[in-house]
Amino acid sequence: MYEQPSLHLELAKLKHRDYEIEAGRARLAAQADRKGFEGLELVKSAVTSLRTALSRRRPVAVPKTHLQPI
Repeated sequence: MYEQPSLHLELAKLKHRDYEIEAGRARLAAQADRKGFEGLELVKSAVTSLRTALSRRRPVAVPKTHLQPI
């Protein structure tokens, strides 16, 4: 049975389109993952900075003591 050359061309076009769609989805998935991690890193750094600022030991001023006469 003889197949027309246009049938092969149409099948190749369809396969190529499927590959383009798959590549586009992979590209979008990669971008979405990066954006999610960038936001997560921002939140982590903010929490770390806040925790560091709140947990720092600050010197306490101790008043000088005077001896009381007995």
